[in-house]
Amino acid sequence: MGGGHGLLARSHGLTCDSLQQINMVDSQARALQANAGSEPDLYWACRGGGGGSFGIATQFMISAFPLQTALVFGVSWKLSQPHAARIFAAWQTWAPNAPITITSILKVGPAGGGLITMRCIGQSVGSETELRNELKTLTTLETPSSALSVQSLSFLNAVKHFAGPLEYESAPFKAKSDYVLTPLDSAGIHDIMAAVAPIPVGNIVLLCDSYGGKVSDVAADATAFPRRVGTQYCIQYFSSWTRAGDTPTRLAQVAKVYAAMRPHMPGASYVNYCDLDLPDFAKAYWGDNLARLVAVKQQFDPDNLFHHAQSVPVSLPAV
Repeated sequence: MGGGHGLLARSHGLTCDSLQQINMVDSQARALQANAGSEPDLYWACRGGGGGSFGIATQFMISAFPLQTALVFGVSWKLSQPHAARIFAAWQTWAPNAPITITSILKVGPAGGGLITMRCIGQSVGSETELRNELKTLTTLETPSSALSVQSLSFLNAVKHFAGPLEYESAPFKAKSDYVLTPLDSAGIHDIMAAVAPIPVGNIVLLCDSYGGKVSDVAADATAFPRRVGTQYCIQYFSSWTRAGDTPTRLAQVAKVYAAMRPHMPGASYVNYCDLDLPDFAKAYWGDNLARLVAVKQQFDPDNLFHHAQSVPVSLPAV
């Protein structure tokens, strides 16, 4: 309902692009079926508008596609900040424009001693030859600290390869996000490295999710999810921990890195990386689609029965 970006996004689109119908119970206790022909406004809103704003979802009908195997890959570097900046610049040029068969994530974190650790991971539904040739853009630029690994796995094992066991852990975490709509210049990349490097190893990771491909084939106003043509990638600033006493430090570290990037970012965020710190969350999440989302909210839940701290508002915020 918030969009649904994964490691098949560039080859097959967002999950919300495969949503054919959603069944909901609205604030008047009506059982509704929303699809392209029935309650089309509600259907539109439920593809990117986030959960918890319009009713209780009871069923999803999602189109499927055949996929027996996928290639999973990973390669790592441990570099000085200037050399890490070279990899980052190369990745942001390559990843959103790579063949649509390839969806990649660049992970950036502190390595200690002022160094940066970087890892490029992802999936491909193309050939291994294509994938290895494409990744030479990165592997020939700086020598990896761990060699490129490519495996062909069944679909479910490819999911588990990155997600781990289906019994997910429960731990405190903090996530913030930015959409990069135009590639970062050298100053922006420098500021990322400079902000991340002093933080203790393991305390933060920046997850850069590549966009483009099939994600861009859908118009920005065709669904409530607005980050389509021109979106380069999304950065998630992420930290998780186990000891309650670490909470203030971890929150401060994430906030410091995020603050360092404010001069370089347009202020767009991903609703599924919910962030209570955002001063104007509605505009950050939904951009130009906000007005239509508010109209759908007024139609299906005018009394705001279904609400939370960052649900779709019943009226547009005052300018």
